Amino acid sequence: QLGAKHILLALHIVDDHTGVSLKHVDISITNGVVTLTGLTTRHGNLREKTMANGNYTITTVFPTYITDVQTGVGIEEGKIKRITIRLRKA
Repeated sequence: QLGAKHILLALHIVDDHTGVSLKHVDISITNGVVTLTGLTTRHGNLREKTMANGNYTITTVFPTYITDVQTGVGIEEGKIKRITIRLRKA
């Protein structure tokens, strides 16, 4: 489809102990040049369509939980990267 943007990264954030999806979690995604930020939906999801190929660092911050940092997350055009991040209580 001409001009269609496809999802490149699909994150799902859950509580490590209960497995419950966490809403309004702060997410920061960077490749060292560009930083994208957002909040998860009420279902604990964040989807990103505007990313260049490369390796990214994903930082997840939520009150009363330990900050999670995922490094070396490879993004490649035409391939969706699905990641579930399990946050642990501080």
